[in-house]
Amino acid sequence: MVRQERAARTRAVLVGAAAAEFVRHGYAGTSLKRVCEAAGATMGALTFHFPAKRALAGEVCDQAVVLTQAALVGVRMRAPSALQAVVDASHAVVGLLAGQDVMLAAARLVREGVPVGGDWQVLWAGVVGELLERAWEEGVLAVEPAQAAGLVRCLMAGLEVRVQTAVCRGGDRRQVGEELAAAWALILPGLVRVGHRASLRVAGSSG
Repeated sequence: MVRQERAARTRAVLVGAAAAEFVRHGYAGTSLKRVCEAAGATMGALTFHFPAKRALAGEVCDQAVVLTQAALVGVRMRAPSALQAVVDASHAVVGLLAGQDVMLAAARLVREGVPVGGDWQVLWAGVVGELLERAWEEGVLAVEPAQAAGLVRCLMAGLEVRVQTAVCRGGDRRQVGEELAAAWALILPGLVRVGHRASLRVAGSSG
């Protein structure tokens, strides 16, 4: 049991170190030697858990999907309306991007075309698309759901790059949540029918 716990801890530390490397250097630029040094592990320990860099990248992407799925389940349970759930989902993901290197690393790996693991962005976009369809059916949206979904995807893609840049330049990634709220304040008047705007909270229903 002790050996299993130690192995699990080593695996987790390796994944965290790899995620930080992928964020800053991309897939091609990530060195397994640097991953081992950052994790305080030997190359033998790394290859025991992950026989190749692609396997390590796949685990990073899979963990990002798990984090996203858990966040979205919580949002759908708590949000008072479909459109508020869209706003809340965006804040949940931005919070993960700001606090979890695996999220940023997975986004960069997908953007670079590395064929590994799952894609948290596809999962997130699918849920947001469903919520926007429901908001349309409820008479809340003033534009077609597909148009709204495209706008939201562009917003989130920009924020993901914004966080990525902050990390690589040593900036503060936490302020992105405030920038997201400001963006929603500008966007929602064009998306929502009159009479439904007052109930929406741009900082999230838990913010």
